[in-house]
Amino acid sequence: MEALEAYSIINYLSDHIGHRCGYCGGRNTNYSHGMWAYLMTCDDYEDLINRGCRRSGHYVYKPTMDTTCCPCYSVKCLPMEFRLSKSHRKVLKSMTRFLRTGARRNFSPKEMGEAERADSRPEGVKPSRVPDASKESAEGAGSSAASSNLGGEKGGETSLGGDSPSEKTTQPKPMKQGKIPRPGEGIDPSKPPCKKAKQLRLEKKLAKQSQKAASGNATDPSNQLTVLKEKVNTSPQDEEMSEGSLVDPTMGRSTQQAGKTLREFVEEHNNPGPGDKHKLELTLVRAGKESPEYIRTEAETHALFQKYQRVIHNDPEEELQLKSYTRFLVDSPLREAHLPGAPAHGFGTFHQHYRLDGKLIAVAVLDILPKSLSSVYFFYDPDYGFLSLGNYSALREIALTQEIHSSFSQMTQYYMGFYIHNCQKMKYKRHFPPSYLLCPVTYSWVPFEICAPKLDEKPYCRLDDTEKEEEQADYKKVQLYFRRTVMTYELYQPLSQMGEYYTAEVKEYAEVFGKECCEKLLLILQ
Repeated sequence: MEALEAYSIINYLSDHIGHRCGYCGGRNTNYSHGMWAYLMTCDDYEDLINRGCRRSGHYVYKPTMDTTCCPCYSVKCLPMEFRLSKSHRKVLKSMTRFLRTGARRNFSPKEMGEAERADSRPEGVKPSRVPDASKESAEGAGSSAASSNLGGEKGGETSLGGDSPSEKTTQPKPMKQGKIPRPGEGIDPSKPPCKKAKQLRLEKKLAKQSQKAASGNATDPSNQLTVLKEKVNTSPQDEEMSEGSLVDPTMGRSTQQAGKTLREFVEEHNNPGPGDKHKLELTLVRAGKESPEYIRTEAETHALFQKYQRVIHNDPEEELQLKSYTRFLVDSPLREAHLPGAPAHGFGTFHQHYRLDGKLIAVAVLDILPKSLSSVYFFYDPDYGFLSLGNYSALREIALTQEIHSSFSQMTQYYMGFYIHNCQKMKYKRHFPPSYLLCPVTYSWVPFEICAPKLDEKPYCRLDDTEKEEEQADYKKVQLYFRRTVMTYELYQPLSQMGEYYTAEVKEYAEVFGKECCEKLLLILQ
């Protein structure tokens, strides 16, 4: 029997039935291909992510991009080139203020839309519907997982902070088109949008300088007028993006501003002063029944998960039992791995605990891989929505990637799950530049700025403008595990009476998951 420690063992689940979409609500419009991963190396899962896949428990799935109703593009950020925006700084400063003084900052609805990320990672898997590896066959597991709408979270992605009952913001009723509002009852459509006070001051100053220039009393008027005109014509969005346009890759500091870097904010939050009101601690716990620390905290994390799902997603209690939670966010096919020079915690699936004064207030489920950190799911105590924990946790995960990179240079990527261009609740993923989307044709990563205009025109399209073409996989070279032996499908065919029976399925598997993955993963035919 050949040693299997270096292999990933999977079963392909061929499914051509449409399922309900949690994003657009279509009853049978969501299509995906999937595999049941019994065991998987971190390197192989990283290759699958770069093929457009995500996992939920042991189920690894890939949306059928040219068929499904809401095409899901894999999205990633480069933490070593990441730059803080104004909205990021507001979240970080709000946390600093709360830790120091206990003061709470209420985010406006607009700020919440810019600041918060959704929680549904991986998108679309209902906790109670994730298959149980101990009881279900691979085929049964696949149909169960697929029927749970693997392409989209129930009800779509949900904005996090401010959803606490005590922090909800009352939204004004939408006005009918063409109706002129009464005084004090909303925007007057006959007038241009209001300008910020800063812009009004600049326009006033520009008018004065123009008058001085006309009278000949201004010193170097042309230069001053040029600078003022540039400032007046700069939009708030452009100003925010330019804040970190020139970045020191080692510290994330802009050469155009002297504000704190993400690393400095994190160090400040990790090291409270003697007079601080609160203490925030983040710890990594390896997920799984083999981890003593996970077993010790299981009841606590499960209770927090139940509270979050009830309040934020209105899930019934019977769907939130420990067994469902374990299948959804604890069970993982990833093998624990340790490499020379890598952090002591190694690689695999982890829970990152957020504790405020010793109380567990949030948990991030993470796959830490040799070259990347992949965000799986995030849940938190709704009573602490005022801390904008969704966005804050994304920033802390970027900081964690930077921290690991400092001692293990291969770690350079941060995967944020899927992105649907016409889904409003996914727009937050645009605000962690530089960000990239995976082209569904060439499987190359394309800058978001190039992708956006194309996706404005149609939801599914080729993103890569180069002439690159994917190398086609040869189904005969697909690796199998048969009779306790590793072999190719070409060698398997004459050895089994079912040799030709699986040919169509193996061809489809090779086409969906590509040459590199199919020549490494061990496929079990059932």
